[in-house]
Amino acid sequence: MRISASNSIWQILFLLTIINLAGMSSRPLYVTPSDKYHIVQQGDTLSRISRQSGVSVADLMLFNDLESDRIEIGQKIYYAPHKAGKRIYITERKIPPDKIHRVEKGEDLSIIAQIYGLDLLDLVHYNNITSWELEEGKEIYLSENIQTVATKPSPVKKPGKVSAAPAAKVAVKTAEPAAQPRAEEEISAPGQLQYLPVETYKITRRFNKTERHQGIDLAAPAGTPVYAVYDGTVVYSGVQKGYGNLVILEHADRLMTVYAHNETNIVETGESIKAGEKIASVGSTGRSSGNHLHFEIRKAGQPLDPEPYLKKIGR
Repeated sequence: MRISASNSIWQILFLLTIINLAGMSSRPLYVTPSDKYHIVQQGDTLSRISRQSGVSVADLMLFNDLESDRIEIGQKIYYAPHKAGKRIYITERKIPPDKIHRVEKGEDLSIIAQIYGLDLLDLVHYNNITSWELEEGKEIYLSENIQTVATKPSPVKKPGKVSAAPAAKVAVKTAEPAAQPRAEEEISAPGQLQYLPVETYKITRRFNKTERHQGIDLAAPAGTPVYAVYDGTVVYSGVQKGYGNLVILEHADRLMTVYAHNETNIVETGESIKAGEKIASVGSTGRSSGNHLHFEIRKAGQPLDPEPYLKKIGR
């Protein structure tokens, strides 16, 4: 009887192990143990994290800038104030006549967009942005169509010359928004996605440059996890006009990916991200008619149609 009971216990344990394994996602969860924060896992609540850490729920909400006790799987919950965001006071101004902004110390594209009330991704497009780092003094174009007027001075009339000096000439030309990529860069497509941005979706709006829709809309239920499609760095995580909660990742080879209308962003600017790591959840923030992810791929600042890349990786 003892042998039979022992066998029964081992069978039960074996079945429990199988059940646990079946419930695990095949997508890796990147967890780096730390005494500074807790990474939310299935079944976690803010109250449970509070009991485990000894930090009150109110303080956890304060330290993590939470408006409610709702948390997301994969989200970092800090136990103490961290990287207190530098408060930046922005004075809005009109776009100058030459439609050019010269970068001042400490400015980035998101700040410049706020100064002039422009869309952040429009600035990326106008300037063929290949790196988020902006050098002080760099000229940032604020419009796609910029005209410069140069006046050529009249030559000085020398004594003894009979012919009149030619009239001043005015040359008007349309300047390129920024240095254009070389031909090989224009045709150099990124490699296939390492992960899908959402695992289950329905395409509700396709890429269309003429309609200024520079990405693709992937409908999914609110709260659906949004994943990084390549390894990269978070260069922007915040709110932008029209895009709502927005995450922008910078990758190798002058590549950027964009994830917009998120319900929640769970990464912060400056974080290193692995492909397949959860960075946000699907929502309907900004100018949106329903829950979906607006996803963009940009090479050297220029938007590419993401749909072929979704097909390459399969579903």
